[in-house]
Amino acid sequence: MSSTVPSAAATEPINQFELSGQYAAIGAEVRSAVDRVLASQQLVLGQEGAALEKELAAFCGVTHGIGVASGTDALILALRACNVYAGDEVLIPTLTFVATGSAVSALGAKPVFADPSAAASRKKRKPSSPSTFTAWLPTWIRSVKSPPSATFL
Repeated sequence: MSSTVPSAAATEPINQFELSGQYAAIGAEVRSAVDRVLASQQLVLGQEGAALEKELAAFCGVTHGIGVASGTDALILALRACNVYAGDEVLIPTLTFVATGSAVSALGAKPVFADPSAAASRKKRKPSSPSTFTAWLPTWIRSVKSPPSATFL
């Protein structure tokens, strides 16, 4: 039995992260914004950051947007907005990034890994993950009359 190994010239890499089209469309605008930030040396809380927050709020159709340092910080703020406190249990999906559980733990709450479909039947806890939050929140609002002792990310 013979096998044929394709030559290097015959194989093409598969790009897993391809932003060339997007960069071609907005690259000059992004470079200009980065140049303005670097020239002002206001890397945090500067005019460009305030403008971004305002633009994101308008895009989302809300009054305010808040820029944070990381996705973990964003999750912590979301948990605080959901009144998560130390000792609360927060349902998080079993397939998630480490920051999800870390954000829960940072508040002193307990991450509880659960299948999102099973989580919806547990009225003691709130949901917990941006992906499950959106799908599960309307159900949670309809099925829970008072705030449960736990929250979801």
